[in-house]
Formats: sequence, structure tokens, C-alpha cells
Amino acid sequence: MKNLIKNEQIKFNFNPFGGLDDDENNFVLQPEIDFKEVEELLKDNSAITIELVGRKGRGKTSHLRALSNYIKDCEFIQLSTTNKAFSTNTKKSIYIIDSIHHLKLTNRLSLWRQKNNSFIISTHISKKLEFISTGRKFKSYKIGQNSKEDLKLLIQKRIALASNINNFHDIDLNNTFLENLSAKHKSDKRAILTNLYSSFKQK
Repeated sequence: MKNLIKNEQIKFNFNPFGGLDDDENNFVLQPEIDFKEVEELLKDNSAITIELVGRKGRGKTSHLRALSNYIKDCEFIQLSTTNKAFSTNTKKSIYIIDSIHHLKLTNRLSLWRQKNNSFIISTHISKKLEFISTGRKFKSYKIGQNSKEDLKLLIQKRIALASNINNFHDIDLNNTFLENLSAKHKSDKRAILTNLYSSFKQK
């Protein structure tokens, strides 16, 4: 950690680069989309699918988690290779679905044809053609356009949560080390955090 953090008197309560609860996620997130704009889109009477498009590790899941706390009357669903089943026959009208690519094409198309439900999804590749083919109203946002300064703020905020330094602006980072780490992992924030998590455990 000495390669990354210049503060000499820093003390940690836990590994700052591990999992976060919802409040912590909201604190460290550097939003790339306007949550208020998303809320207004959902208030429209017609059903809509809002997609967050970006490569892996760029922050799509973090945005969805934050949106699930911001948007009222929604259900958050996290799909995976082992969890591909869920129901929209609930009292909710807004479903936030992480990793929509785990659903088969036919199942996705059936969702886009639903007239009473809106969806916010994450995907590596835009589903624009699916939306057009089913006549679905949609809005696309690109995720992963963060600057080097955004990555620095993310690291500072995580360290502040886990250490005796309350003001994250007081955390002095080695910018050269951080830039080299970012270049090594091609700006994949998840990979960068995994690297830092392992380094912290070995210190």
C-alpha cells in the first residue's frame, strides 16, 4: 500500500477494496448518468427500457445498485450463469436487471413486449435492435467513460471509509502508480480493485 498511499499515519479498520453495502456504494460512486433524468423517463405513461452499456468492470452494476435505492417501487434482479430465472408477475412495475445477457434472446424479447413494466438493464452490447424489432421505447447510456480523476476519487473515498482519515480529499495518492495500474488493467475498475484488494491482504 505504500506504493499507492503517501499518508504515513493512516490506519485501516478493514480492507478498503472489498465489497460495499448500498450506502457505501452510493458514497463512492461517481455517477455517469443523471438519476433525475432516469426517474423522469420512468414517470412517462409508456413502458420503457433503459440500458446501461459498457465493458465489464466499468461500473454498470454499481450504477444499477444506486438506482435501485434512488428509484421508488422497483425490484433489483442480479442475473448470473446460475441464476437466470425471475418473475415480473409482482406488484412492482419497474425492474432493474443486472447482466441481461444471461437471458436467452426469446426471453428478452418477451420482456420488451410487456406493456405494463419498465426495465433498467446492464449489458456489454446494446440491445437496440431488439428494442426496435419489438417496438420498444428505449434510452441508452454509455458507462465507463470515467476520467483518471474519477478513478482517483473512487480510491480516495474507499480508503476514507476504511481508515482513520475522514476527509477523502486528505488522502494523498501516488498518481503515477495509479496511472500505471489503470493502464495495466485497461481502466477496468473491477480488476484494479481486485488487484488492490490482494495487495492489501499481503501487506
